[in-house]
Amino acid sequence: MNTQDSSALTANALCEQLLPKPREVRDGQGQLVLGNATLALQVQGSCSADIHAVYGEFVSTWGGDLDSGSVALRVSCEFSRAHLPVVKMNERYRLCIAPEGIRIDAQENAGLRRALSTLQQILAQARAADRRSLALPYLTIDDSPRYAWRGLMLDCARHFLPLNDLLRTLRGMAFFKLNVLHLHLTDDQAFRFPSAAYPKLNAGAESYSKAELLRLVQVATTLGIRVVPELDMPGHTTSWLAAYPEWSLYPVTPTKRFGVHRGCLNPCSEATFQVIGVLLDELGAVFPDTYVHIGGDEVHPDWWSEHPDVQAFMRDRSMTEVADLQNYFNGRVVELLAARKKRALGWDEVLHENLDKDVCVQSWRGACARDAATDAGHACIVSAPYYLDLFYPADLHTVIAPDLPLADALAQEDALRTDPRLLHVADGIAWTDQWRDRAALPAAGEAGELLGAEACLWGELVSAELLDVRLWSRMPLLAELFWRGDVATTDYAQLGGALRGWQRWGGPDLAAAFDGALAPAQLTQLRALGVDDSLTDLLSVIEPVKWYARLLGEQALRARLMGTEMPQARPYQTDTPLSGVADIVSPQSGVAYALAGLLARWQTAALSAADNEQLTRWVAAWVQAAQALNDADLDSELNANLVELAQRLGQFAELIRKQLLPHANKRLTQKRLARVEPADLQALQAPVGELMLGCVAPLLARLNPAGRQ
Repeated sequence: MNTQDSSALTANALCEQLLPKPREVRDGQGQLVLGNATLALQVQGSCSADIHAVYGEFVSTWGGDLDSGSVALRVSCEFSRAHLPVVKMNERYRLCIAPEGIRIDAQENAGLRRALSTLQQILAQARAADRRSLALPYLTIDDSPRYAWRGLMLDCARHFLPLNDLLRTLRGMAFFKLNVLHLHLTDDQAFRFPSAAYPKLNAGAESYSKAELLRLVQVATTLGIRVVPELDMPGHTTSWLAAYPEWSLYPVTPTKRFGVHRGCLNPCSEATFQVIGVLLDELGAVFPDTYVHIGGDEVHPDWWSEHPDVQAFMRDRSMTEVADLQNYFNGRVVELLAARKKRALGWDEVLHENLDKDVCVQSWRGACARDAATDAGHACIVSAPYYLDLFYPADLHTVIAPDLPLADALAQEDALRTDPRLLHVADGIAWTDQWRDRAALPAAGEAGELLGAEACLWGELVSAELLDVRLWSRMPLLAELFWRGDVATTDYAQLGGALRGWQRWGGPDLAAAFDGALAPAQLTQLRALGVDDSLTDLLSVIEPVKWYARLLGEQALRARLMGTEMPQARPYQTDTPLSGVADIVSPQSGVAYALAGLLARWQTAALSAADNEQLTRWVAAWVQAAQALNDADLDSELNANLVELAQRLGQFAELIRKQLLPHANKRLTQKRLARVEPADLQALQAPVGELMLGCVAPLLARLNPAGRQ
C-alpha cells in the first residue's frame, strides 16, 4: 500500500492548502497509496462513544472498493474527559501517515475531533491533486489551537434560520475547527426560544421546538462544539414586552423595524427577575453549556431616566447614572445564573466598575473595549474586527488578531477608512472612533484572560437562503486566524479549494463564488430576478456596498454621523424581501481578488502569458457587459442600476486596454500607473444604489503604494 515515488505531493505542499493550516508539519519520505481502499478503523484507549460514532461515520462515508484491501486507521485517546465539550478542552492532536497506515493520537476526545477534520481535508486535497490515484504523503502533524474560544454567532431573531441550516453550519464549523456556536435567540423583533411557561413570547412567530434545540445540542456535542444561547436583556426586549405588557414600564407594540428600541425590562420589579429565573431554568434544560449570554447591549436610557418609579428606585439606592442601574440589573441576573451553576457572558456595554468579575465580556466596539475588559479583570472574547454582516472581504477581517497589541489594532482600525474598498463609508467608520473614549475602570489586581474570538453574522440582511455564501465567504479564513493566531494567506483560490473539500464531505457547492464566477445557488436566485447566466461577467465583479450603508440607508446614515439617528427610518425591516442583487452577490468578488493578484505580479515583472491572456479576456468581456443587458427582462430600477454599472465597467475596461495593456511586456511601474487619474477610478467605483464595482479598487490601490490591498 505504499511507494517511494519522489514525484508525489509533499506533506508541506499538501498542508499549505488546509484551513486552518496545521501549526507543525514534518515531511516524510514516500507516500501511502489508498486508491479505492477501505479504511480499517481501530479505536483504542479512552475514546468516548461519540468518538466511535464520529469516526465510524467517517469510515462509512469514505467507502471504497471492498475488494481492494484496507488501510489501517488507528485512533487512540489517553483519557476521556466529560462527555460535553467545555471551555479550554484539550484539542491538541498528532496525526501520522506512515507505511503501516494512518494513526491519530490525542490526550482528550476533543483532539481526536480536530484531527478528523484535518484528515478529511487532507483526503479532499489529495483527491483534488490527483483524481486518478489517491496517495497521501508520509507526514507527522502536531497541532493545537492558539485560542480556546473559536466561535460563530448567528442571529436567529431578525430572520429565522431553520434547524437544517444550523445543522449544516455546525458541520462546516467542525470541518474548519471552530468550537462555539453562539445563538442570538431573542431581540426586539422576535423571541425564538420555546418557553412553556410564557408561550406568548413566541406566539405567531417562527421559533424552535425544544426537540429541535436538543437535537442541535446533541449534534454539536458529537462534533465537539459548544452551543451558547443568548437571551438579550434588559434592552432589545420589545418582543418580550409586547407579549407580556405587565413586564413593561410603558406600552409597546410588536415591531418589524431594525435599530435601537427604547423598550427595556423593568429593573425595579421583583417580578422581572422571577420571570428571568423561569426562563433560565427552561434554557438550562436545553443548553448544558456553562455560559449563558445575557446581551446587555444598546440599552436606551430614556425609559429608565424618565420614569418616576425608576428614578425613585435609583435615588433610594444612591444610583446617579443609568449605567449604575443596568449594572444592578446585570448583577441580579448574574446571581440567578450562579444559583444554576452558570456564568454570564455579555456585550461590552455591561462593563462597569462594580460588575461581577466572573462575567465574561464580549468586545464588539473596537479594540479599546477588549483592553478595558481585561484590564478590569474580566475574561474577554473579541468580536469587534469580525462582524461578517459588514460585507467586508476576508482580508479586512483577518488583519487584526484577537490579541494584537492595542496600538497596532488601532492603527489597523484607522487604516480601514483609507482602504480603497471602503472610501464610500469612510465617514461612517470614523464615527466609531467615539467608542475609544471611555472612562477608565479601576484596574484589577490581575488582568482578565483573553479566551479567544467570535465572528458575528447579524441577521437583519441574512435569510436562510443567503446564509451559506454570506457566511463561508469569509469564515474559513477567520477559522484559521482563531486557530493559529495568524493567517497564512487570504488567497480566494485557496478558500475555494477548502470549500470544495468540505463539499466532498457533504457541504454546499460554494467554490465557484470565489473562483471568479457565481455559485449555483446564487445563479438560481438571480434567475428569479430575470438575470440569466449571460450577465455572469458583470455580476461576478459587482459587490454590495460596505459597512452599515445598506442597513442604515442614506437618510439614517447621515443622521447617525450627525448624532441624531433615532428614529430615522431605515430601508429594511423583518418583512422586507432579501432577494435583490445586493443580497445575492458575494461580499467580495473573486475576480476582484484575482485582479489584485495579477496587478501585484505585474508590478514586479512583465505580464506572464497566462496573466496577459486572462486580463485580455476580462477586458473583452467587460466591454461587452452592457450589450448583454439588452435582452434581459428586468424591472426598471434594477435595469437602470445594472446598466449604469455595466457602462462603468466598460469604461474601466477601456481604461485598462488603452493605458495599461500596451505595456504588458514591461513591468507596471508607478510612472506608468501615474497616467491613470485616481478621481476617475473613484467615480467608477462610487455606489450605484446598494451596488458597486469591486474590480476597480485593486487598480486604485496600486496608484497608492501605501494602500492596504
